[in-house]
Amino acid sequence: MSAQLAIRPLFFWRDIRRVERTFDFDFRDPDSTGRPTAAVVTAHRFMQGSFNLVVADNVPEGSPPSSHVISKPLADNAVRRILLRRVLLPDSSRRWRVVAISGVKITSRAATSRLDSLRIQSGAVDTTLVNALAFFRLRGLLKLDAGAQVTLTAYTPRLDDVVLLYLRDHRVAFHNNGDGTYTVTFAAPDLPDLHHLGVNVLAHGTLFDDTAAYDSQAWIEPYLVHPILIADGTAPLEELGPLLELLARQRRRLLRRLGRGRAAHGSEHARHEQVGERDLGAHRARVTRHLEVGGHHRQPRACRPRVRARSP
Repeated sequence: MSAQLAIRPLFFWRDIRRVERTFDFDFRDPDSTGRPTAAVVTAHRFMQGSFNLVVADNVPEGSPPSSHVISKPLADNAVRRILLRRVLLPDSSRRWRVVAISGVKITSRAATSRLDSLRIQSGAVDTTLVNALAFFRLRGLLKLDAGAQVTLTAYTPRLDDVVLLYLRDHRVAFHNNGDGTYTVTFAAPDLPDLHHLGVNVLAHGTLFDDTAAYDSQAWIEPYLVHPILIADGTAPLEELGPLLELLARQRRRLLRRLGRGRAAHGSEHARHEQVGERDLGAHRARVTRHLEVGGHHRQPRACRPRVRARSP
């Protein structure tokens, strides 16, 4: 395998140096007075920085190992959609309320990597997601039993992608089945709560070719571990507020885990996000169980969000 690789990666990290947020408002469904009763908000998070690979040097047999860093420009765009409706309150006033949200889709600039669909199986649950930006309501959120075994199958258009699963506190590589499908099994958390999982598709050359550009796409999807109760269809919309806020907070934590790796290359005690040649085979990719991130990294500069609005 080594003879076929342009480089031998030991580990990698992402360094995000700039973040810009924008919001697009698309107002819809005007009432008899011409005022919109619905709005679709598309939230963008543009991230710029570098994707950094530590690769092994070729050294004579018996010599101490050495390595060097290859940095590739990184430009990711994270997108989420939010559906709001203007509802009539008991005091006859009207307020905007969040009624549905989507998952998150993170795509690198000029990406060829693509996650076509994601199948989720656990006990009686068998569902396939085909659009990360499709709306869902909390009452229709994917529900898993605490501690249940969950099998994910990712479908991509290539046979040699590297596909990684990001959970709250660790990362696992999907097994490459050699037919454009990739599978992994994990245990749902024991804690009844709202959770997220992230699936990241990396082009093979991103890790194994020093001349290939950084090429990535990721989905972040929410799920619910029982026995948290979601209000039934007769519940007031405002009851969903705290759950939506929790969903957003947890999504941000996972987004940081996907997009902001830390590194302290050369430090004896540094811990890194690791993907190595020994972990990534053509059809049996695997990585260390824990997401190892440590050391120093640059904080992205704060940037004032921009807002764009479109009226019907």
